[in-house]
Amino acid sequence: MSYHLEEEPEEQNISESVIDSGQDLEKIFQVSVFNSGSGNKYQFDASGIVAETIALKKGFVYKFDQSDSSNNSHPIAFSISSNGIHSNGERLTDVVENFGIAGNDGAYSLLTPSLLDMDLYYFCLNHSGMGGKIRTTELLNSYLNESFTGGDSDLVFEVIGNYANFKISKAVTDTWTISATDIGEDTLSGFKRIEFNDGTLALDVD
Repeated sequence: MSYHLEEEPEEQNISESVIDSGQDLEKIFQVSVFNSGSGNKYQFDASGIVAETIALKKGFVYKFDQSDSSNNSHPIAFSISSNGIHSNGERLTDVVENFGIAGNDGAYSLLTPSLLDMDLYYFCLNHSGMGGKIRTTELLNSYLNESFTGGDSDLVFEVIGNYANFKISKAVTDTWTISATDIGEDTLSGFKRIEFNDGTLALDVD
């Protein structure tokens, strides 16, 4: 199971094909391209983060808006392989709908991660080394002060973020709290451990 800092969706303009599929539009990512000092890289919502790992919840549709002019000649694509077609992987087409031309008004892609039970990767169709990883999850925290119950002592609670950005403390037996500026204080129970993106483990009982 996984965990991610998520904002409320800004709009609910959904294409007819998405409505027909019974899925809901969860979030819009504003995609742009910037020079990181080691070449062009994608960034989401002007984060400035290179190869950012993002988390998407199964059962929802996500919009990747490429209308920003920096996306010109950098159409985003998705794969189950890191770096996609540039590393002998394949471009996903059955879970993605593409509209318009990257870098122009009205250009975007719709991704439905619920159709695949695995992590994905985003990459530039034309250039190698611009992308990063997508975690597909069962759990996403979307509000402040939520509670998550694992109910299985072997479950690992995976945090999409680094340990230094969170505060972990024990509340009562088998119940812990995790807090950060954007999430308030969330409560976890019934998990074996917490694992962070940087490899740090917490609550390890081995």
